[in-house]
Amino acid sequence: MDLEDLKFTCAIAPQTLQLIIMETCSAIIKALKENIQVPKTTDGWKRVAQEFEEQWNFPNCVGSTDGKHVSIQKPPHSGSYYFNYKGFFSIVLMAIVDANYKFLMVDVGANGRVSDGGVLKNTCFGTSCLRTSLTCLILESYQALLINNFRTSSLQMKLSNFSLSS
Repeated sequence: MDLEDLKFTCAIAPQTLQLIIMETCSAIIKALKENIQVPKTTDGWKRVAQEFEEQWNFPNCVGSTDGKHVSIQKPPHSGSYYFNYKGFFSIVLMAIVDANYKFLMVDVGANGRVSDGGVLKNTCFGTSCLRTSLTCLILESYQALLINNFRTSSLQMKLSNFSLSS
């Protein structure tokens, strides 16, 4: 549903709806900003890795990441830009969490045709890691791992899906 369609369900002009949506998104970001924090120090990353080992018996892990395709209507003149491998148009919501399911990083808005690795690579987090040759994730005695599809019932490592370089 686009803003033109939405105006009929709530009797608000599309321009006003756009302002309301942007203001609401800004308020959500402002309210949750402090709850989403990437560790900034080696000690912070060590704490995350230690929690994964203690709680999940999964050593050397500094985050669990997954992407979710959010279905959208095809934007006009976008061609296959938002068309994903699942057969529908989408944007991608990607997040990295710690051992307690607390968000370390969230990114939303990548077009649906981009792979999980491509989405991660193009986030501020991913570009920061590439810029520092991934040294930001290599801890003194820990080999950092990002795992895809973390589930409490089974841990599946699909590191090949997260190649950060071409």
